[in-house]
Amino acid sequence: MPRTLLPPQATPSPEFLPHQVVHHEPRWHPPETVLEVPLSRMVEHRLANSGYQPLRHIQVMLIDGRIRLLGYLPTYFLKQMAQETAAATPGVCQVENQVQVHKRN
Repeated sequence: MPRTLLPPQATPSPEFLPHQVVHHEPRWHPPETVLEVPLSRMVEHRLANSGYQPLRHIQVMLIDGRIRLLGYLPTYFLKQMAQETAAATPGVCQVENQVQVHKRN
């Protein structure tokens, strides 16, 4: 009976057999601050495209895993809309709303 040769990539090596479990070193993850930047940008984008023009001027920061909203708005309704818009952004778990309401005369 002729012997069949397996291609080199299909030949099991002596170090690894299919029934063995291979443990990998944990992958390197960038610091949290690098991962947090896109989330704050996403919240800024959603505020800017919310349909409420004053929300475009709200400053968004990500601090200790929380979205912080800063700035001034003319009504409490807009302050609440900023908070709801930020909270509805995928990936946001907590919103700290430090927006101040100042009615313009």
